[in-house]
Amino acid sequence: MRPPVLCTLALVSVLAVAGCSAAATPPPYARVSESTLETAQPIPVPAGAATLTMTGRIAATNATDGVELDLATIERIGLIRYTVRDPWLEKDLEFTGVLVTDLLAAVGASADATSLKITALDDYQVDISLADVKRWPIMLATQTGGAPMSIEDKGPTRIVFPADPSIDTVRYKDFWIWQIKTIEVV
Repeated sequence: MRPPVLCTLALVSVLAVAGCSAAATPPPYARVSESTLETAQPIPVPAGAATLTMTGRIAATNATDGVELDLATIERIGLIRYTVRDPWLEKDLEFTGVLVTDLLAAVGASADATSLKITALDDYQVDISLADVKRWPIMLATQTGGAPMSIEDKGPTRIVFPADPSIDTVRYKDFWIWQIKTIEVV
């Protein structure tokens, strides 16, 4: 009688360990708020000046050249937060913003788009591959330390990469673009 009991205990132990290892790894960010934008509704026109204009291969429009977003509308996409070392300031900062993947879903980015051409107020540009956007929880940050970012503080929006050992911090440092004016989905 002992062997079946031992086999049962061994099987239960194996299943328990397998169940623990199969558990999903938690994301490297905290969800601060869920989206309050209705997916079937158009994105509202900004009440004041647009913070960000998105163009290219997107379905949403509220302006002649694409979709214009103010800070309040961007943050309605659903906020996340994580702390990461800013490669330019060389210190840890807490950023709050939206996942770029959530932003792309909100504007109806084409499923076969391949990259984002991001342009700053000073016309500096970077191209971020959508493969990287899908691989890591890259953020369009709207806040640092819980406060909105002014233009003087690299705002009102900026791209932030998460702390992830698979990200080559030297290679990706230049992709931390700030003072974003436009994002074109290519």
